[in-house]
Amino acid sequence: MNKQVKMQEAFELSKKGYSYGQIATEIGEPKSNVGRWIKAKTAENETSETDGTPVSTDMGPSETFFLQDGSELVEDISKVGQSTSKDMIIPKSQDNSSQVELRKAELEHEYRMEKLKFYQQQFLEKLKTQTSSQETKRLQEELLKIKEELETLQRLNLDNQQKVISKLPKQNILPKEYSTRLVSMLNDYLMLEGEYSSFEYIEAIENDIDELITEVENWANENEIDLSISAEMKMLKSFNKDVNQTLSWFEDEQSDDLKFNFDKKWQTKVYSWLETI
Repeated sequence: MNKQVKMQEAFELSKKGYSYGQIATEIGEPKSNVGRWIKAKTAENETSETDGTPVSTDMGPSETFFLQDGSELVEDISKVGQSTSKDMIIPKSQDNSSQVELRKAELEHEYRMEKLKFYQQQFLEKLKTQTSSQETKRLQEELLKIKEELETLQRLNLDNQQKVISKLPKQNILPKEYSTRLVSMLNDYLMLEGEYSSFEYIEAIENDIDELITEVENWANENEIDLSISAEMKMLKSFNKDVNQTLSWFEDEQSDDLKFNFDKKWQTKVYSWLETI
């Protein structure tokens, strides 16, 4: 098979919706050659078309279809189910098995997306040529099923990412100014062991914790950071929970001053984390 024949065959396969990789396998040529040939052939055809009567484009990508109930039918599945969540930041120190698992899930998701997009394109082409209203309705229903399947697939992909990330060890990722404040508050709080303290003092600690949590969450939103992997944020929330329980203890005892005796398990957990800072 000579070069001109292969170029023409590649162009015809491209018009049928074949990808460059599929065409390269079909005609036994490198993918780079296939891409160059198709671009050249496309440019050649566009030039020849503009030399005569203008070609109608009313069936192009901008065409919109409507169902019998008046709702708009999706025309580009690549826009369906796109994630609006922020990119998840995974610490560099995560283990290789987690990286492999996450990449595998992403590749499987990409393959299914491309396969469904190919099917959608086939259905859109049929819609443009069908004159039977019954057949058109059937094709529209199948397109809607594909849209729903894509949205479900996107949700499953995000769930899989969350599962992988939840298995990763928590990392200290907050800026030093936040971690330093947290360490200082924890040390002050732990010094109350065996000592008397007032309700007002513990309430002031609670306000400081709430303020720090708000600042950290604002920082994370501005920098698109996933706080679910933050060891500091986990400790900060645990600290906040213990302080709230202490305030409830004051209210139950109906006293303004109480002697502190921390839960040993929680106290050990705090000291262990402080050693990592």
